[in-house]
Amino acid sequence: MDNKEESVYWINENEDSVLVRIKGRATYLNCSSLNEFLQKKLKENCVKYCFLFEECSGIDSTCLGILAGLALKLRSLGGLCIFSGLSAKLLETVKLLGLDLWVQLVEDIARVEQVGFCLKNEQQWSVQSEFLLHAHKFLMEINAQNRVRFQDVVQYLSSQK
Repeated sequence: MDNKEESVYWINENEDSVLVRIKGRATYLNCSSLNEFLQKKLKENCVKYCFLFEECSGIDSTCLGILAGLALKLRSLGGLCIFSGLSAKLLETVKLLGLDLWVQLVEDIARVEQVGFCLKNEQQWSVQSEFLLHAHKFLMEINAQNRVRFQDVVQYLSSQK
């Protein structure tokens, strides 16, 4: 496996639900922003989550633990947590850890839409813009030349808030 593989969490927020498309590897090195986002959405009383794993090449125990914590919280709130598009290996891991008892496993992505998640508006999918905004602001702080390089990016991301 290529160690330079990019990992990204794409988010699609609807009125009452959140979809997370995981692309690449989800590891302890890149899941803290996802955890912060999920905690923020829970505080906003969002109780419907769907994680799409079709493009996920791997996930470590830290990320699975974050998702397990979310699933536990959602169960106590009467919420819903769906995992869709799991590879055979990831499905085996989810079952081995007992996560399948806490989340709804959905093989067919069309069924995700049947339970109320909207996948059609691809333009609504975004990388967590707040995370990107802070990263680019830090780059601007460490080098005066970066202010010019990234001013348009920061301006655009700021307007998306």
